[in-house]
Amino acid sequence: MSESELSDNFMKIADLPRDAREQALHDLASTNPELAAEIRSLLDHEPSERDDDALLIETFDQTPSLGTDADSRVRIPGFKMLEPLAFGGQSVVYLAEQRHPRRLVAIKILGGGMTDDRARERFIAEAELQGTIRHPAIVGIHACGVEVEGGRSTPWIAMELVPEARTIIEASRQDEWPRGERLLALATVADAIHAAHLRGVVHRDLKPGNILVGATGRVRIIDFGIARLLDATDRDSVTREGELLGTIRYLAPEQLSGSDIDARADIYSLGVLACELLNGESPYGNLDTTASFIAAIQANAIELPEARSRMARDTNAVLSRAMSLSPRSRYESMAAFARELRNLATGNRVEARVATTAEEFRRFAFRNPLPIGLTVLLFIAIVAGLIANTRLVETARELSRSAIEAENRASKSKTRELLNLASAAVLQRDESLARRLLAEINSDDYSFARGLLESEAGTRTTPVPSFDDISNLYAMTPVPGTSYAVVAGSAAFGMLDLESLTSLTFSKSLEGLQRHRGIEIETIQMDPGSTKNRVRVAAGTTSDLILIIDIVLNEDGKVEKTIMHPEINLGGSSAKAPTFLSPSRLVHGLGLNGIEVVTIDEDGTTSIDRRTIHLEGEISSLQAIDKDSVLVGYRNGRLRVVDLMTEAIGDQIDVGFRNPIDRIILGPRREKVVMISGREARLVEMDSIELNGNRDQAAVCYELVGSRDKLWNATFDPKGNLVAVTGRDGNIRFYSTSEGKPQGRLPDLDGCGWSLIWTDTALLASTEANGIVHYPNENLPMANAESRIFGFSPSGRSEFRVDADGWSVSRETGPSSRPRSHPFEGEILAASVADTDSQDSQAFHAIAAVADRGLFGIDRSNQIHQITTPEKILDIRDLALARDGRTIYWIDGSEHVRRGIYEPEDRKLIDYWQTLEVPDYSRQQNRMLDGFQAQCLSLIRPADPSQGEEILVGTSSGILHRTSGDLGPERIADSRIGWLLSYAEAADPTSGDWFAGGHNGDVVRHRPNGEISWGLNSRRTSIVGLAAHPDGLHLVVLGSAGTIDIVDAEEGERICTLGPVSGEPMAISIDEDGQSLKVHSRDGSVKRWSATEPGREIEVAGFDDQPGRD
Repeated sequence: MSESELSDNFMKIADLPRDAREQALHDLASTNPELAAEIRSLLDHEPSERDDDALLIETFDQTPSLGTDADSRVRIPGFKMLEPLAFGGQSVVYLAEQRHPRRLVAIKILGGGMTDDRARERFIAEAELQGTIRHPAIVGIHACGVEVEGGRSTPWIAMELVPEARTIIEASRQDEWPRGERLLALATVADAIHAAHLRGVVHRDLKPGNILVGATGRVRIIDFGIARLLDATDRDSVTREGELLGTIRYLAPEQLSGSDIDARADIYSLGVLACELLNGESPYGNLDTTASFIAAIQANAIELPEARSRMARDTNAVLSRAMSLSPRSRYESMAAFARELRNLATGNRVEARVATTAEEFRRFAFRNPLPIGLTVLLFIAIVAGLIANTRLVETARELSRSAIEAENRASKSKTRELLNLASAAVLQRDESLARRLLAEINSDDYSFARGLLESEAGTRTTPVPSFDDISNLYAMTPVPGTSYAVVAGSAAFGMLDLESLTSLTFSKSLEGLQRHRGIEIETIQMDPGSTKNRVRVAAGTTSDLILIIDIVLNEDGKVEKTIMHPEINLGGSSAKAPTFLSPSRLVHGLGLNGIEVVTIDEDGTTSIDRRTIHLEGEISSLQAIDKDSVLVGYRNGRLRVVDLMTEAIGDQIDVGFRNPIDRIILGPRREKVVMISGREARLVEMDSIELNGNRDQAAVCYELVGSRDKLWNATFDPKGNLVAVTGRDGNIRFYSTSEGKPQGRLPDLDGCGWSLIWTDTALLASTEANGIVHYPNENLPMANAESRIFGFSPSGRSEFRVDADGWSVSRETGPSSRPRSHPFEGEILAASVADTDSQDSQAFHAIAAVADRGLFGIDRSNQIHQITTPEKILDIRDLALARDGRTIYWIDGSEHVRRGIYEPEDRKLIDYWQTLEVPDYSRQQNRMLDGFQAQCLSLIRPADPSQGEEILVGTSSGILHRTSGDLGPERIADSRIGWLLSYAEAADPTSGDWFAGGHNGDVVRHRPNGEISWGLNSRRTSIVGLAAHPDGLHLVVLGSAGTIDIVDAEEGERICTLGPVSGEPMAISIDEDGQSLKVHSRDGSVKRWSATEPGREIEVAGFDDQPGRD
């Protein structure tokens, strides 16, 4: 039975209706019973909802119907197709030459039999998903598209070519990789997949054929074509639930059962591959049929070699945990699996198995031969000293010194422990506990870290008392003319004083709601006739009921009673959305039956004067405009105005939504309105919404960008200049009401943000887990929103600032210098500031790449000059200005370093950029590879003036190159660093030590002779910045997720943690006197901590979108 025979027959029978398959299998069994049984086994594991859709299964390769000869190849503009490289069940891969820029690429196109819309969408989604992941071990995407020729649509993806590619299994066997190299290669794969998981992408098809090894010996991962976004609420995901994709022998049990999968499915697949790579055989033995593989996987019948050594026992424990039947029993993340693989490679203890005492001792002796030897020698010396009386005094002095050192170590260890606990308390927003822990520190150890934590503990907001442990408070609304607000959610209901932040009344279970089992309060609307003595609200619920609730207060502001009146029963309608038109006059939706106007009497009962206005379409939301008109939102995403006095009904208005309008929030003075639909929000000009406009008119609206998750609510500031939006992702985003431009965000909510209230003094948010939290207005990120910082110099002294007056380069200790050139709009893609001491008035202090405009520089005379046009700096990845203020370096999309020198005397733009030849390095051969270009990842500008104009280049092979001279390697980082992203000199210039950080979260300290003093895994995704403190004791480590670790630079021990910092952090700096720390983010925000002024922290700005003036 051949694979092609199995493929052809399976596809024929799978495409038949279910009631016709049995007869086809019966007919096939009469001639080939083995083949019929194999196909029946595959069909038994097919998803139940599959009807007419083609099942994609890569258990075998198929020859696509698309021809491979020159005449039948798809013609793609800009590419010359050369020859086919590989065939798959879903695609064929060609070697091609791209014309601009000229380079060899691999082009993947969709093969025959897979041209339905769903397959094409999934194929293009492969490029979009893979394009969101930036990792050197994942093959990059150059371009993608859909070519239409002869009525046939052919999607294609042009990707990076892996020269001389072999599968990881083939490469390990042919090159005879030692066990350590195999483990490090697997760890690299795990690192790359972890980067994908952090972007919400699961590969779902990890197998040897999708992990390649190129000519340089580096592993590269391909084919995210069957990945899907990890969105537990998105039921219409890229790959439909239950579809069985991938090679069966590497699939996790939950994939075979059609269950929901997560990132741990990839851990299982990599575990199976690790078994084959390390043991030379599959953990399922020599099974040769699909049915037997499925049965073995679902029974978790793995077979591992007998373990006779500690190393073998550790390996089996790690692999067994990775391939556990239950996802919960596997490693919690790919990062944890990668650490275990590296522990196996280095002989360190693994978490998957508890070692015996003898094994621990042998491991310690193996890893620490010098301390063990010294211990033995010390013992001999002590014995000898006892014999030789003349050594007694010297021995006593040595012991005294050791005791003092031990005491100092113990003191530092205790201080580190207290600082770690304090930083954890700050992250949990328990500032009072953090301050008590800091007060327990009696030593002067780590004064810089302590000062930073004291600053942090004095600025972070805390939850509002009495509401800090209340979850899911879905709604808040202020009482007009008072300082009160009503809060509600689920069965809870209460009232809050916004000035004193105290509870006036609160019940976790509203009396009178118990008789309605399962009903929860979702929204509340305030009756505008409410007073300080009697407050009335209408509450929308999860059922077909609207609750009318009164709160009665005495003259002292104390609540006397809460009254729940007879509810309004909508008779099965689910679209309630109650909103008050005027005191005691309410309008609510009736789903498909229009809207109803209700008058509420003094005693809370509804009057007989109930009017129904019938409207076309299903209503999803309502918002009163005034006492006689209302905005009506529909499930089709459109809007209309209804005049309740005349019952005039306006035409539907397009506001850009295609999904139901969930909520409508009216701004002050009724000038603006915010509408929310799923993950989208729009700011709409009320003047553009007319009752009698043209049919299908479009309103003037601005998209409020930034959120990738469902939005819940919004509010305007009291003046109507800003709007705040919150939702499921736990962020509060701010926008201007002039054009809807982003003005910053607060990322501190724990879980969902449900509702918002904005007063003259503060912003309050109700959250999923932390009740209600309070932000003083002066601490909001747009406090200085007109000024954004897009870079600072290596020393941190100079900053590149953008504000309403234009561009400027300023020093923290001096006044800002304003450019005389008129400012212009445009998204700043990258910027660099130099610590130049040049007296040349035309030397640049800063440069910036602006989208669609080019590269610009600011000189000492405050003039802005264009350096090059936008087409000359396409796809810029990093940018650096040398100390001379004229030499410019940048990394392009192909990860090559480009260099140019600006000559202001000529007044000419840089038209040609030199490509620097940065040779790659092979760890296997321990030499530079001439003719192979390294993947350049980062441009590092040393703060040390002795480095002159030199720029350092971090590469994917862990080499640090100089841009001056012959571009030889400066230093070689340890293999645990992997891809080198960050670098810092040790603060003590006499030591010559240096620090390096990599993509996998590792940080090492090197000696001048190349030896490693210590290594630390920071637990961060990748290290994007390092800064050494002048005291030589503190090293600050910035991770790509925004978390900051303060590390003991001498011992490599973590002292404490700060953050996280929002806005995609890019760089970190400590000022010259070592008193403050700042982090620069891509969105233009800079977060600062002062180590000498506790309680002061400045958030300069926080932008999610392009710069420019409102």
